[in-house]
Amino acid sequence: MTAISEAEMVGRRFGKLVVLSLVESTRERGQRYWICRCDCGYEKAIQGHSLRSGNTKSCGVSEQCVRTFKHGHSSTTLLSPTYHSWMGMKGRCRQGWREGAKNYIGRGITYDQRWEKFENFLADMGERPPECDSIDRRDNDKGYSKENCRWATWTEQARNRRNSKTFTYEGRTLPIAEWAEECGISYVAAYKRIIRHGSLELPR
Repeated sequence: MTAISEAEMVGRRFGKLVVLSLVESTRERGQRYWICRCDCGYEKAIQGHSLRSGNTKSCGVSEQCVRTFKHGHSSTTLLSPTYHSWMGMKGRCRQGWREGAKNYIGRGITYDQRWEKFENFLADMGERPPECDSIDRRDNDKGYSKENCRWATWTEQARNRRNSKTFTYEGRTLPIAEWAEECGISYVAAYKRIIRHGSLELPR
């Protein structure tokens, strides 16, 4: 079987699995393992040979990975924004190797067990509005549930973070989210300007 390079593997779909990244500790070994995201939302390290041979086509962990989705938010080629947010929520709460896991698993943050099924999550939250970017917890010390969650923009979510980043500009120190609103730009745009230029103004 022809070897597939790392660049060709990342983003490639094998059955219900999409390859996210190489497990760095296996880079120099004969059999590499790849972090894959299943259509059910679970992420798992799977041997490359097993993916390429077709022996592994799903995570084999959850109920969702062995049935056909009927809610219209997931297919073999496309995940809706709502479904993508649901997957991200589950991953943050139960996969300790993910970046930032200490802020979720490390603090005991979980999600309502009803939300193990996407259909229940959709019924409680509705579809993600076009102007919103993610699901946000009103109280960051509590888990994900209908009562504690809302759809939010990056700016709203950034303002609500426990470790909201601040920036001092022209003698004033404010959260970046508030600077973004004051300047009439998005949180992401404000953050990039600060990181790249050390200022809220673009260089001339």
